This record gives sequence, C-alpha cells and structure tokens, in this order.
Amino acid sequence: MLNVFILIFFIYSFLGWILEVIYSFFQKHKFINRGFLLSPICPIYGLSSFLLFFILANFKNSIFLLFILSLIICSFAEYFISVILEKLFNLQKVRQPLTNINVDDNIAGRYYQKAAIQAVCDSFDKENRRKA
Repeated sequence: MLNVFILIFFIYSFLGWILEVIYSFFQKHKFINRGFLLSPICPIYGLSSFLLFFILANFKNSIFLLFILSLIICSFAEYFISVILEKLFNLQKVRQPLTNINVDDNIAGRYYQKAAIQAVCDSFDKENRRKA
C-alpha cells in the first residue's frame, strides 16, 4: 500500500512539473525549471492528488460536495505546503525586490506620491531582506 502512495505522489508531482514548465514556457518564451530544488517534481501536485484520492474516495456520489471539498483541500494544501517548504528550506521563489516597482499613474499620478510609495518600498525591502 505504501508503494501506491509513493507512486501516486511522484507521478502527479512529475505531471504537475510538466504543466508548470509548459505554462511558464508559453508565458516567458523560454525554459524555466519550476521544479523543487532543481528536481523535475512539484510536491504540491503530488500531495494534493494524494489527498484528493484518499480523502474524497467516499464522496463520489455527490458532485457538488466533491467539487467543494476538492477546492478546500487543494487551497489549504497549496498554502500550507508553500509555508512549510519556505520555512524548511528558507526559500521564497516568487520574492522580488520592491526597489524597481512600477507605480500606475491611475493610483498615484503626482511625483511626490510616487516618491513616497518608492521610499516605503525601499524601506520595507531593506528591512525584510534575507540575511545570508
């Protein structure tokens, strides 16, 4: 039974990695490895599919309940796995510096408003920069 769990995890982690790579290729027009720690797997897809297979097996008769529970399970899995992996490996893949932020003219059209937003972003970025 453990072999089935491990197989499901790795198959869906690999399929999720393929989807992420294809999506990022069409978005950025170049290959970007979206895998976890340079590997060709995305653990979020593996764990989510694992949870969906074994928790929702009893809810096959109610499509609406199946949809709502799968939405809730995948949302919680996405959030908690990302938090755990960031804390465990001290990684934040989507973190971008705030120093080069573009402020929309519809939000802040005057130069002093843009300068104030930029000063806050610079200060926040400096205080929250990861120490090596």
